[in-house]
Amino acid sequence: MICETRNVTIRVDEQWNEAFWLVEGNLPLDLTGKTIELYVRPRFDHATLIRKLSTATGEIVVDNAQKGAAHIFVTAASVAATIPVGVWDYFMRVVNTSDDIKEWRRGTLTVRPGRTTS
Repeated sequence: MICETRNVTIRVDEQWNEAFWLVEGNLPLDLTGKTIELYVRPRFDHATLIRKLSTATGEIVVDNAQKGAAHIFVTAASVAATIPVGVWDYFMRVVNTSDDIKEWRRGTLTVRPGRTTS
């Protein structure tokens, strides 16, 4: 399976709120009983984990399992505290079982500085 490449840009002082749909071929992926995980690292193959988002911990929410609809929601305070300004690699995967894990998306996550006031 070929995963989608998508680059994301967020600001360190704003929430990360992004809806997405997972499809397999022309059909939505049924997310019932599955876990979605997103890993942020300095590079894809780097051992250091900057941040992990997951349906298990609440930063990724399944909106409609049968339609493959979900969204990422990370508060501005959590972004500022856990994802430094910079350009990072990320990948998203769907876990059905320990033997059934599919990577769905990868790309760069650019975290820009926040607004300043004068």
